[in-house]
Amino acid sequence: MKNLKLSFLAIFLIFSAKSQGQVGINTAVPQATFHIDGGKDNPSAGAPSTSQQLNDVVVTSAGNLGIGTTTPTQKFEIQTGGTPASPVTGFKLADGSQFKDYVLTTDANGVAMWKRPSLMTYSGTFVPGGTGSKVKFQKDITFYTTGAYIDLPPGIWKVDVILLIQHDVFSSPLPADTWLWVKASFSDNNADGTGNLTNDFNSGANRLASTLFQGPSTGPADKNGILQGTIILKNSTVAVKRYYLVVGDTTVQNPVPAANLKNVGGNEWGENSIIAYPLSQ
Repeated sequence: MKNLKLSFLAIFLIFSAKSQGQVGINTAVPQATFHIDGGKDNPSAGAPSTSQQLNDVVVTSAGNLGIGTTTPTQKFEIQTGGTPASPVTGFKLADGSQFKDYVLTTDANGVAMWKRPSLMTYSGTFVPGGTGSKVKFQKDITFYTTGAYIDLPPGIWKVDVILLIQHDVFSSPLPADTWLWVKASFSDNNADGTGNLTNDFNSGANRLASTLFQGPSTGPADKNGILQGTIILKNSTVAVKRYYLVVGDTTVQNPVPAANLKNVGGNEWGENSIIAYPLSQ
């Protein structure tokens, strides 16, 4: 008896496929190349309603698989009828890698598995020498390249900059009433200049990192300070873009033009870092 039922089913499917070019199970009017009406609630004519589709499965002529929809627009689409106010789950993958609060990730070939979420970061590169002796204790609107840079993919990035700044005591001593306000930012070009900052800031704020270096500094050891801040960059291109670290645009009280900072942004200093965190892609 079971074999007889299977034979009738096979004959029905063949007849349906030949007559309509579509196969329907539990429905007389399949809406796709292959259509299963799991709830047997579709109308005898016309397309099923949105609620009737929720128990349907289809494969379209484009090879799209739809669950809960008869018109999938992607290779695999699930519709559960959920709303933002009342969501309904529709996906479960239990392959052994699942764990609470893990996220679904893929390798380079698109093979997916559950993994602990990780924060994607990009780090800058520093070069020997930095700015050399260019940043002096005088007013100067020029930004000087350090040679340091960071490569960022498209998107909006929070870029944290930390730089050790050191007064070169062999250049000239600093009296107690001398201070220097020095800024850091990014340029599209690895060159000194005025007005040479990148235009890729995400807003008017978070364009600069800065610090105040205060005398006295008379030796015998060099006096150090830290320049630290956050800059928001937006790479609106479709490719990775290189941003060069520049420092300068100095303001000074009681200038000492013969005195200078030493190798700002150079790889000599272990404190230096440029780290970018994604805000949006």
